[in-house]
Amino acid sequence: GWDNTGLSPACVITQLSPTGQWLILKEFVGDDIGIMDFTEMVVSWCNQALHQGVYFKDYCDPAGKNRGPNMKSPADYMKQLGIMVADGVQDFKIRREMVAKRLVYNPNGEPSILIDPSCTTLIDGFEGGYAYGEIGSSGVYKTEPTKNRYSHVHDALQYPATKLFWTPPVDQTRLKIPSIGIV
Repeated sequence: GWDNTGLSPACVITQLSPTGQWLILKEFVGDDIGIMDFTEMVVSWCNQALHQGVYFKDYCDPAGKNRGPNMKSPADYMKQLGIMVADGVQDFKIRREMVAKRLVYNPNGEPSILIDPSCTTLIDGFEGGYAYGEIGSSGVYKTEPTKNRYSHVHDALQYPATKLFWTPPVDQTRLKIPSIGIV
């Protein structure tokens, strides 16, 4: 999963285990770095000998395909390095819900999500760094989290979650129901 916009890009490497647990294997957190340099760092890690034969599917922030006039988008730069990104779901409520649903135990009594201890920014975010700011001192909180050092890596985690665990609603108007003849 990639949060590939701005100068604080983030990437999270995940996989599903044979028992259905979501494994968070590696986080990459950029600070004041362009998408080309950041992507080169991630690609270098993914191309290490221990990852030979591994297939990666990349999901990103759909905004990463936006470009200004006469400019390449972050997705264009990533494509130059061999990364073909697919859009994650942009709707924040869906993204948050797909991750939140994994923060439980599965029917076997095992955690539904396992995070490698090296993913310290992600873990610190789960422990409170990824939070919703209060509006003034009203006791009412914003509907989206505060943009900070934890938000980018959490956004990166949410994009693959939307592809792995969310099923879009069926458009009932597009369903074709066969007619049944009654005799």
